[in-house]
Amino acid sequence: MTEAGKPPLPLPPRLDWDAENLLESQPLGSFLIRVSHSHVGYTLSYKAQSSCCHFMVKLLDDGTFMIPGEKVVHTSLDALVTFHQQKPIEPRRELLTQPCRQKDPANVDYEDLFLYSNAVAEEAACPVSAPEEASPKPVLRHQSKERKPSAEMNRITTKEATSSCPQKAPLGE
Repeated sequence: MTEAGKPPLPLPPRLDWDAENLLESQPLGSFLIRVSHSHVGYTLSYKAQSSCCHFMVKLLDDGTFMIPGEKVVHTSLDALVTFHQQKPIEPRRELLTQPCRQKDPANVDYEDLFLYSNAVAEEAACPVSAPEEASPKPVLRHQSKERKPSAEMNRITTKEATSSCPQKAPLGE
């Protein structure tokens, strides 16, 4: 459920179907990981006994990975896969066995998996200083209670003000 209490929008079926088509002829436990289009992170798809299963792999702010509902956090996608080749994925208690290769080796898209996670990991490793540290705190000056609006302030008219935008030509011309 979303925060509004509504079910989340389903993934475009094509994405799951592509994964399932790739896994269809593979042995049990074969898996693939793809960039998710529904959340920040990835989707782990694997061939189970009776169907293909799809799990979110969340990319956390510190650059680590986890499958929601599990307590273990992994330092990399490789670490997550290695873990589940030795410990079963819940709730079906099945192990990942071998990666499923893409059908067209000349057109692989593994780069997407690593570019995004590397960028997040670099950002987590080199945090930007907090705004309070980067600039001094503003100082509020005490204004006298006798301050009154001045009717004689120098004001310029709209026509006198200059604009950094070029003037627009009328539509009729």
